[in-house]
Amino acid sequence: MARKKSRGAQPDNANAVKSGFYGRLFTEEEVVEIGRLALAELSLDEEISMLRVLMRRVVDSKLDAAEACELFGRASGQLRRLIATRDDLQNRGASEESVESAMAAALDELSEELGVEL
Repeated sequence: MARKKSRGAQPDNANAVKSGFYGRLFTEEEVVEIGRLALAELSLDEEISMLRVLMRRVVDSKLDAAEACELFGRASGQLRRLIATRDDLQNRGASEESVESAMAAALDELSEELGVEL
């Protein structure tokens, strides 16, 4: 009996890492390191800083203009959501559970985009 496919990249799908949104700009070693960093429970500010570095890479890359614009636009959307989440949590005087929940949601979204299990 065939198993039901889950959302995102399927197990043993090596193409997923290379074809995801971030996969085009991170090396395989960096993708592994991102997984390790995810386990370190980085703050939203650290996540925001990492995304800004990625955005600078897109600007400095030799990608064609259309692809660079697409990537930068998508990263800008992610950045906006991370900043809004951080601000919302700070304005609410967020409890640890709220922060953990927001981080888990952000990691789930990143995992889906990378096509890897974090």
